[in-house]
Amino acid sequence: MTEAEDRIAIRDVVERYFAAIDRADKLLLRSCFTEDARYDSAGGTLDMEGGDSITAQLAAAASPLPSMSART
Repeated sequence: MTEAEDRIAIRDVVERYFAAIDRADKLLLRSCFTEDARYDSAGGTLDMEGGDSITAQLAAAASPLPSMSART
C-alpha cells in the first residue's frame, strides 16, 4: 500500500469505530479489530487482546455513555 492508501484505510477504521460506538453496533465495532489486536489504554485501566475480547469489553464500557460522533 502507498502512504495515501494507508491513510485512507486508517481513516476508514476510525470512522467505523465511532459509527459503531454511536450505533451500539457490536458487529461494526468487531470489524475494527484483527484477531491479534491489542488495546492498551493510556492509564492502564483497559488492557485487552484479541478482536472478540476488545469488542466485548468496549461495548460493555460504552453502553451507558451518551452518543459520541467523529467530526471530520
